[in-house]
Amino acid sequence: MDVVKHAGMWNCKPVDTPISRGTSIFNTPFVVNKVCQFLHSPTTTHWSAVKRILRYVKDTLSTGLKMRKSSSTLVSAFSDGDWIGSCVDERLSTGGFVVFFGPDLVCWSAWKQPTLSRTLALALRLSTRHWLMRQ
Repeated sequence: MDVVKHAGMWNCKPVDTPISRGTSIFNTPFVVNKVCQFLHSPTTTHWSAVKRILRYVKDTLSTGLKMRKSSSTLVSAFSDGDWIGSCVDERLSTGGFVVFFGPDLVCWSAWKQPTLSRTLALALRLSTRHWLMRQ
C-alpha cells in the first residue's frame, strides 16, 4: 500500500494482471525483475510497465497467501533451474525454490545467475563446436 501511495497512484484504476494480456507470462516477480533490468536507463515503455505493476498491486492489496488448517507438519522443498528458459536475450541461468509447511506455501525465491559459469561456458563452446562440425 505504501509503494502505491508513494508513487502518487492511490486513485489509479486497478488492473487484474501485472502485464498486458497479450503476454503469456503473468508472474509478478518475473515482470518486476524484467523492468528492474532497465533501471539505469528506463524508457517511456519501462515507466508504463512500472505503472501497470503498481496498478496491479493496487488491485491485489486485499490478496494474501491462504493458510489452511492442517494436521500435517511435513516440510517439503522443491527447486528448479534452467538455462535460458524464456530469457534468450540474456543467456543466463535462472533458478528458484519453494518451501511448503504441510499444504501451505511459506517461502519462495527466484533468481538469475549474475554471470555465465565456466562449466556452462565450456558446455556452450563444445555444443557449438559439435553443431558446426555437423554442418
